[in-house]
Order: sequence, then C-alpha cells, then structure tokens
Amino acid sequence: MRAYRLALGAILLCLVAATAEAFDGSQASVPGTWDAMILRQWTVPSDSKISVTFEEDGAMFAGAGCNFMWTKFAVTGRTFSEMGDLAQTAMACDETTTLAEDKLSDAIFTSREWRVENGLLVSYDEKGKVVAKFKRHKKD
Repeated sequence: MRAYRLALGAILLCLVAATAEAFDGSQASVPGTWDAMILRQWTVPSDSKISVTFEEDGAMFAGAGCNFMWTKFAVTGRTFSEMGDLAQTAMACDETTTLAEDKLSDAIFTSREWRVENGLLVSYDEKGKVVAKFKRHKKD
C-alpha cells in the first residue's frame, strides 16, 4: 500500500484524463461533501475527518485530514462511473491518519460504481460488493 501511495504522489501534477458530465436536476441531492461511515468493512470513527466531495462540474476531492486526493467522474442518473485516475499528495502524516488515508484511497481505487441509496452514498466493487458508505456532511 505504501508503494501505491508513493506512486500516486508522483502523479501529483498530472491532469486527470476522464471526461466529466455536469450534474443535472436529477442529481441535486448528490453534489456536496459526504463523511465516511464504512471503508472496506472498517467502521470509521464518528469524529474522523474522512470525507469525499463531489462538485457539480464532475470533480471529486477526498481526504482524511493530511493529504488530499482528486479525480474526475461521469454520472448517469444517481450512478457514478468512469472515474479517472486518482491523484494524491504525499505528505508525511501521523500513523493514524496515514492508516485512514490508505483505507480511503483503497476504497476509492477499488470502487467501480457509486449510488445514492436511502440517503447514503454507497460504492461497489466490480463484483457488486459494498466497498464504502458515506453520509451527507452536516455543517457545523
């Protein structure tokens, strides 16, 4: 996993090749920030800073409090697909944050489909197994 993170850091300045489609009215509940609840069967502590943000222009940003990840994506209805390559910064972080970032990047990397279900953002792998669940971020 460490080698994977370093490889992602090496592409820090790369442009993401995927084409993104803008959200239309049917995705009005999707853009915004979502806080992680479950990442690869790991229950995320409620006080964590792990989140993903989907922008209306098709940009996705994610982080756990130290490094940041970003990509582009396409969306059809309430299903996200065709994510581009994931770029990530590679700063040294404390061990707990590094573990959280590893889990987040792994979840994003292995997710092939994202859907809004019962008010949660849920991602699935290529076999249709749940990879991650996120809840809408509540503003302070």
